[in-house]
Amino acid sequence: MNVLTRTGRAHRAARVLYASALLGMLVLGAAVGARTVNNCVIRTGTLCTQAQLSGAMLASAELGLSNFTRADLSHADLSEADLHGAVFRFTDLRGARLRGAQMHDINLEHADLRGADLRGARLRNARLDGADLRGADLRALRIAAIERWVVCWLISSSA
Repeated sequence: MNVLTRTGRAHRAARVLYASALLGMLVLGAAVGARTVNNCVIRTGTLCTQAQLSGAMLASAELGLSNFTRADLSHADLSEADLHGAVFRFTDLRGARLRGAQMHDINLEHADLRGADLRGARLRNARLDGADLRGADLRALRIAAIERWVVCWLISSSA
């Protein structure tokens, strides 16, 4: 099993993320930064806990069933990404672009989505307990069967 840690170099992390066969990959605190990783496939069971992916271009990526707990995906482009069953607990998604993302059975508990662009995203069976959606763009968001919506911060809240 491959492991990338915070001590691994960013360019090595980017090379690994460019590969489309990441079956069983652990990405523990790996730093990628503003690298383009379009059409990336992170297969079932991928652990990306504490990964530093701020500004990463992950448009149309297949990230289903991956775990991004406590990862930094601020300002990342996840447009049209397949995020079914993914875990984003305590994840920094501030300013992230999630336009048209498939977010079925997703866990966003305590995720920071302030200023995120969720236009046209499909959100079904989501867990949003403690999620911060202040300033998020929810126009044309398709919502079905939200779990624990009551205690998340809504866009009507001020800064």
